Amino acid sequence: MVKPKAEPIFEEPEFDERQYLEGEKERAKTMIVTFVIGAFLGLFAGYIYVLGYGYLDILLIFVFIIFIKQILKGLGLTLPKRTWHWVLVGGEFLLTVIIFWTIFINPPITTVSSIQISGLQYENLSSGSWISPAVTSNINILGIPGSYHMRVYVNYNSPISNVSVTAASVSSAPLSVGYQHYDSITHYEYFNLSPISSATIYTVTITAIADNNVSSSANFMIEAGSS
Repeated sequence: MVKPKAEPIFEEPEFDERQYLEGEKERAKTMIVTFVIGAFLGLFAGYIYVLGYGYLDILLIFVFIIFIKQILKGLGLTLPKRTWHWVLVGGEFLLTVIIFWTIFINPPITTVSSIQISGLQYENLSSGSWISPAVTSNINILGIPGSYHMRVYVNYNSPISNVSVTAASVSSAPLSVGYQHYDSITHYEYFNLSPISSATIYTVTITAIADNNVSSSANFMIEAGSS
């Protein structure tokens, strides 16, 4: 009696090279689109952060992470069928967002540092030139030889909306701050101080506010009648 041929325990399916290549092509397309979306989202989130709305950029990134599957599906892309493929897509998306967000909020593109307030100068009334005062014998005190027309450099990566100037002395009456004007082209705040008493030390405080609500202030100690 002839024994029946034994059936194979496992039969390896035939490898479809075309189907495999098509699948890899679609997966690569999904990864590329995910990278592009993450890059644009990272840059936009960085822009929102620079504007002073840090909580919004976090919320925006969180929303995109939740709906990334629906976004990719809406773009007509083939969604990953395996769990580890989704891990790759999600990891790539989040990493891309963080990288481009970091790039946007750092130099040379932008900076989130405080407003720059520096370079206090006084006007030479005879020549009309602006002079940086020298430090007097007292450390950190600038000598202003009888001039009260002054300016200070105020600049930031976001437009400046307001600059205010106050001046006072411990030993005498506060100075009256007259004309004040911020030139957005030269980035100088121009102001007048009066009356200035000779050999008196004053503290001039400059406070600046940018359009994104970032504010900063700086103090300059001046000694009238010194050079």
